[in-house]
Amino acid sequence: MNASHIFRSFISILLLLFICASCEDRPSKGAYDSQQKDAMVSIPSTDHSDPPQIPTTIERIRQIYDSTITYLNAAKMDSVRFPYHCGDEKSGEISFYSYQGTLRLITHKYQEYDHHHAEDQFFTIDSIPYFIFKRQTLWSFETGPEGSTKDDVTEHRIYLLDQKPVQCLKKKFSIHSKSPGSINPQKEGSTKITCPSKLIEEFKAILSYRHEAAHCPEVPRVKI
Repeated sequence: MNASHIFRSFISILLLLFICASCEDRPSKGAYDSQQKDAMVSIPSTDHSDPPQIPTTIERIRQIYDSTITYLNAAKMDSVRFPYHCGDEKSGEISFYSYQGTLRLITHKYQEYDHHHAEDQFFTIDSIPYFIFKRQTLWSFETGPEGSTKDDVTEHRIYLLDQKPVQCLKKKFSIHSKSPGSINPQKEGSTKITCPSKLIEEFKAILSYRHEAAHCPEVPRVKI
């Protein structure tokens, strides 16, 4: 074996040792992932953290909303209901839903006279609201087969961060009894609107009846 060959072999061994030493100094993929997770803002999973932290983004609001609906549909929430009647003009029911001891949802269903009924839903983590859904229905008779009616529906979706509305959407559609199934509310588009004020005052008024029923609760109306 000549000197040139020996020299090349020696250089190859040195390079191999250098590469191996470099590999030992570089963090593994798992360690890198762990460091990245530690550096990120902690966002608890909707499946493993309950009660969740107050949401700080609209995307997080949607996630917590979905988990609350899942609990509700699976009948995993405790509820307390307070029906009320205000003479012949208005009647309704306020319901409080809790999961593992934490208030997660308040609903207020009410009707006035014969042609109007509505439902307000306040999604909350204990006493902090993060999403409000309002649905109002006005029905009337219309031409067509006997007894044909039309429901004019208006829905509002209000996203709140730090108890302040940051995005408000409005959706309107009509449902006709003579053509059931012709309208799919899920596919109807929404429009952005100016967020109303005094939503928190309305929420606090509803919340005040959590432990005590009222013959005719006084709840401020928020015009949207």
